[in-house]
Amino acid sequence: MGFAKQQSRRGYRMRISDEDTKAYFAAQKKRAKKKYKKTKNWSFTTDIIYFRRMLGNPLSKLTGQIQDLAPFQVDYHMAIQTQHRVIMNKSRKLGATETVNTSFALNVFDRYAGHDILYGAGNELKVAREVLYRLYELFMDKDHPDGRYAFRYFDPEYIPKIESGSMTWEEAMDGAEKIHESDLIRKKKFGPEPTIEFTNGTRAFAWAMVRQEKAQSFRGADDLIAIFFTEAAHTGMRQDQSAMNALKPNLAQRDDADFILESTPNGRRGFYYNYWMESMKVLGKQFDIPVKDDTHQTLVDRVNALWKKGKYKKDLGFILDWFPFRVPYQIGIDHNILSKKFIESEKRDPEIDFKQEYECYFTSTYSSAIDTSNLKFVPDDVSAEYRKKYPKDLLELVGKKSVQY
Repeated sequence: MGFAKQQSRRGYRMRISDEDTKAYFAAQKKRAKKKYKKTKNWSFTTDIIYFRRMLGNPLSKLTGQIQDLAPFQVDYHMAIQTQHRVIMNKSRKLGATETVNTSFALNVFDRYAGHDILYGAGNELKVAREVLYRLYELFMDKDHPDGRYAFRYFDPEYIPKIESGSMTWEEAMDGAEKIHESDLIRKKKFGPEPTIEFTNGTRAFAWAMVRQEKAQSFRGADDLIAIFFTEAAHTGMRQDQSAMNALKPNLAQRDDADFILESTPNGRRGFYYNYWMESMKVLGKQFDIPVKDDTHQTLVDRVNALWKKGKYKKDLGFILDWFPFRVPYQIGIDHNILSKKFIESEKRDPEIDFKQEYECYFTSTYSSAIDTSNLKFVPDDVSAEYRKKYPKDLLELVGKKSVQY
């Protein structure tokens, strides 16, 4: 969780816009008395908000102001840290991928230190390469008023003072040590085999599945601790389970390995859809809520609420194979990530499946000959009377012999 900031003469000024942010600020005050943890290497802060601020927060194109991570972005990071296998169903243009990169950047010097990270893409290698390059950009040297370097080191010990108001961010960073790209990265390449090798031995690779319905393979990393599969629903294949069959065994020897599936929906097929629906069905049964298109958000909100209260495993009695997040476009608007004007134009565009691209619904309007969202399927366990009344297939419907006889 986080909040947008406004620049003032004294530095960052809070601009609290919702109840989540207020609750987070209250929690931060409570935590201010505690000693803040540091990463294994470099002793960076493990607080994702301050870590990202140290690397450099983005400038909001909507407000023209520097903006901290939003609450849903911090929740996403914390789910990766604690649940490890996370499936994110998101609207387009929300900055979710950037959140994973920030989380991975922190863990390069902590949980992932000395191990391998894999960036996978469901469509093309250039997509995985681009996401990997954006990880590199967090550590690359940049021009600053006082020289060229990556960023200045922020001492986690200053967090309680900043949150109590006795110190500003600028005061904490005044005279802080300059960190250069060469201090952190030993070598990198972004050609056919994209790789970043960090000075602490951590390596990050990019990989894309082959668009053929056959066994996939991945070679290169022999000590994987994290996999990020972006655009997971967009493999371009009807049967894409082979991609997961190639990746999952690489994490078989680690209970705390991270596996993140992230995508906008893309029809009702493929491993991404199947894993998502598996989580929804389990939650629906647990909470006694019918699993329908309009109840997914309710199910996700219920399990997230339990998780935030620390009652997830206790109340459910089990751990989901894939911990779900669902972030529709409204959340992006609330946190100045998405433009209302842009969203309204997208709603009017007849070429865009808005419910799927921005509202996190699994539809098939634009990806199949028949829109299955308008169909009702007959269950296998219907009564004998029902079977007598209605035809078994289209041949019976036109008066011919059914293929089922």
